[in-house]
Amino acid sequence: MTFLTQNDFVKMEWNEYQNNIEKIYQDLNNFLEKNNLNIDYIVPVFRGGGIPAISLSYLLRTHKIISIQLKHDYKNKNIDIVSNSLSEIKEPEKPYTLLLVDGYHASGRTSYMAYDLIKNYLPNSSIIYVTLGRDVGYLENKRDFLFSCHAFLSNECGVIPKEESIKKGVLTKYTLFPWEILEDELQNMNDEIKYGA
Repeated sequence: MTFLTQNDFVKMEWNEYQNNIEKIYQDLNNFLEKNNLNIDYIVPVFRGGGIPAISLSYLLRTHKIISIQLKHDYKNKNIDIVSNSLSEIKEPEKPYTLLLVDGYHASGRTSYMAYDLIKNYLPNSSIIYVTLGRDVGYLENKRDFLFSCHAFLSNECGVIPKEESIKKGVLTKYTLFPWEILEDELQNMNDEIKYGA
């Protein structure tokens, strides 16, 4: 069993983060304008989706944010619901368009769980899904998102060989976002390795 070290991470700087947010915003805004849609609520998946969701809320001038917080329990191979504010949204006269935001999509388990929670509360809603990063091995969505986009690709899950990743310009290290603490991310990722989740 090989655990990760700080050498397995690359830190994203704030200017790179801003460039990624602007890319997502452009892709998202083009889709919204083309389809004459507005975002009714932004739903970040905390913790990873919190800061990107706030950045996008300013760019979209949409300040209605309802959060979901999910936490991996690697020891018990479960995802716990820490908090869920979806019940605060009143059933609309016409279906809402919601923007689901996460930081990084590895296998997508937390994002798909968030999607299912939204559909449980608002079954007629349309859900757009964005992330800063996405694993190259998990590009296909397993839920019916109205639209989906991301800013960069990575091979954190190691689905394709490292040499192939390098040739394609895909990141081979884990991304440490500007607001993240290395020690916390190392602990989290090493727990996943330890418990084989």
